[in-house]
Amino acid sequence: MEMHLIVDAADVETAHRITEEVERRLEARYNPVRIVIHIEPPAYKSEKISFEV
Repeated sequence: MEMHLIVDAADVETAHRITEEVERRLEARYNPVRIVIHIEPPAYKSEKISFEV
């Protein structure tokens, strides 16, 4: 599973903590799974984004 995760975090450490929690939840639900998450800033824009909160 590969995704771009838009994270509005105060710093890189916080962004990585959020990413690790997302990975943990995905692994709990879909294991075995290989997960690659690319952290993106809030200004990230792409036609390929399929969900926004």
